[in-house]
Amino acid sequence: MIDHPDYQDYRELICFERPAAVWLHYFYGFHHCRLLLADRFHFKWCSESNELKSVSNVLSEYLQSCETVASMAVTFQSRDELRNWLCGYLRDAGPHEALFLPYFSKIGSTTVVSTLVLEIETDRSGYLSSCLRGDNFFIRKKQSLEDLTDLIHLENLTLEYFRFQPKADVLRDRLKSPREMIGVFDVRKIVTDTAKKFFQLREDSNADPVGSVAAKYAFRYFERNFDYWKSLVNEGFDNALLVKLFWPIQFSYQPFVVFIDYISRMGLLPAIGWTGDGEDLCRAVSEIRKQAQVLSNLGILFGKNSSERNYCRFTNQMEELLCKYERLETVFLKGIWIDSGNSRQSAKRQVVLALAPKSSSPETLDAILAAGFDPVLLTGGETEDDFTALRQQDVAGTFCLSENLKEIEFNISKRMNLPHPDEQTLRSSRDKLFMRTSVLLPAGSNFSFEGIEDSIENPQAPFEFPFVVKPNLGYASAGVSVVRNTEEFEDSVRSIRKMNRFFLGNTFTSVSPAVLCETLLEGPEFAVDSITVGGKTRVFGIFSRGFVAKDDFQDHILVLDPLLDAALRKKIEECVSTHLDQIGYTDGPSHTEIRLHKDNGIAVVLECALRVGAGGCMGAIIEKTSGFSYNACAVRSQLRMISAFEWESLPEILPHRYGLFFVPQGGRGGVIQSLRGEKFLDGHSSVFYFLFHKKAGERLIPYPKGPDYPAVVLAVADDSFQLNEIIENLKSGVGVEYV
Repeated sequence: MIDHPDYQDYRELICFERPAAVWLHYFYGFHHCRLLLADRFHFKWCSESNELKSVSNVLSEYLQSCETVASMAVTFQSRDELRNWLCGYLRDAGPHEALFLPYFSKIGSTTVVSTLVLEIETDRSGYLSSCLRGDNFFIRKKQSLEDLTDLIHLENLTLEYFRFQPKADVLRDRLKSPREMIGVFDVRKIVTDTAKKFFQLREDSNADPVGSVAAKYAFRYFERNFDYWKSLVNEGFDNALLVKLFWPIQFSYQPFVVFIDYISRMGLLPAIGWTGDGEDLCRAVSEIRKQAQVLSNLGILFGKNSSERNYCRFTNQMEELLCKYERLETVFLKGIWIDSGNSRQSAKRQVVLALAPKSSSPETLDAILAAGFDPVLLTGGETEDDFTALRQQDVAGTFCLSENLKEIEFNISKRMNLPHPDEQTLRSSRDKLFMRTSVLLPAGSNFSFEGIEDSIENPQAPFEFPFVVKPNLGYASAGVSVVRNTEEFEDSVRSIRKMNRFFLGNTFTSVSPAVLCETLLEGPEFAVDSITVGGKTRVFGIFSRGFVAKDDFQDHILVLDPLLDAALRKKIEECVSTHLDQIGYTDGPSHTEIRLHKDNGIAVVLECALRVGAGGCMGAIIEKTSGFSYNACAVRSQLRMISAFEWESLPEILPHRYGLFFVPQGGRGGVIQSLRGEKFLDGHSSVFYFLFHKKAGERLIPYPKGPDYPAVVLAVADDSFQLNEIIENLKSGVGVEYV
């Protein structure tokens, strides 16, 4: 069982967040949830008919409309028949299928009927069940057939249930990130409409109340006495969370936004048009989370002991919580709208200069837009007149995903007095020899290095064979090889010097290109993506190489593993954080490659780039597998627009699914005759992005002679079995044929 950090949040989520948390969880690969369809509550957002409609209901309507979820019923003669029916389900269920079953749940001294969600283990050896109920809370717990048979609720031996059987188009939608789904469900319009009602309420006391104001009206002015709340407890509403879920249905008030806490923590606020003060909002959310924890405990206490004293404690705490929620609404909606008299205009956005080749600019532009800024694309060939025009705009900073343009980005930032790293820090990310002399190697690493300048005509091997030879200013593993004798060493040096002259030497013009030799470290290698704010680094993605090949350093298969050992994760995080601290990196994203010594496990940094890995691909995988808007956060961190409080308040972000970065083998290289696999990739249910970098008739110079990739494929998987199946399919289905 994967311990998802957000699962526990369900216990304390206040009523506005829980429906959307359900929806978000579905798109993590958790294909079900109690509130999706089987709950007795039906939230509605505020619409023209004054109904309330939630994101989870939008999803349920969508699933029903595409015949993915169906309401069903079956009658048995006995519980033995129920047992046989469950055995048949275990045998025949699809890989993404789930059942919503009514079952008995004990709450204090009261037995109530709740909803159990049933899945099949990957190897079909048994069942996994989940329940999001307060006291009786568990996620994907192994369940025996005997326990299931006893717990399932049958009304006159009739089982009414929901069956979840997603079709191919629904599974493709699952690959969309929470940020993308915000667009699909038009959450931005919902929030904007609510903001209008919020400001109207301030100007007109007769306007329909929204959010916490409406909740206060319901709480204070309707008959909600002790007997009323006690009767709800007897119906199973013992948890304060469930009590609050009851309110919108009873009084039809409009919540202002259902998942503000989640989207603020996951960096998704810009996706709904929010441009306010992140620290102020984060502080308001933090206060509510603490108070909601207390309220939930008091609600449970009242459920178990429905005394007048516990009732007063609960209601007083609810009043305090609603006051804090009103403050949160004000902070949030001010970030959506600027109130100027009777007119309201959306907040003006700042500009960020995007440094990218036109061929690969969409990823850079998308990251800037996701962070809430308007991008202006630069390619490095701008004139003085261009910069004069740029200075007339409200420019917040620069952002670049291309390693070739990092020095140009630095020079533009310096020229326009925009945020940028220290010059020595930047050099440490490009000049590998300088990086080696600038940082301390960990004790016991048994690692040595030596540079060879172009002025040395006939260099001698600096170490005993075998050792590694690489370009000092290289990227994409071009020219990196293991040499085992003098002939291979001399050939490698000649090849690297040729690459330096033709394309590698222009990536960092202030440093002369050279050849770098390093002792060979054998052991597992990891690519690590992290973000640093105010000198404090947090790791969000640890990608392990999915192959072991001493002579192959190209990015071929990188896997983001949700089950990565905690001790190994900590070791890698400490290694990356220490390295970035030593080179003086204070703000922005970084992509660090490290190797663990196979004998002693010591982590050694091989290189570190001050950008998101693989042109933004690593960030995209992190977002798909965790829900965290990584690339958008990378933009904000580089612009130094994340406060220390906001950064420290961010919870640990871990992947919930497997992520895959796959590069087809380039082979011998040459003129391309054809590329295989585009139709295959377009129809693959687990692939969410792919890009062929070349076309038929063009020349491909793959590793180790050049930096060209035939293609890049990004995919996600729910388990290791599915991951291995995807990799085998990609190996056979995607490739390049040469003339």
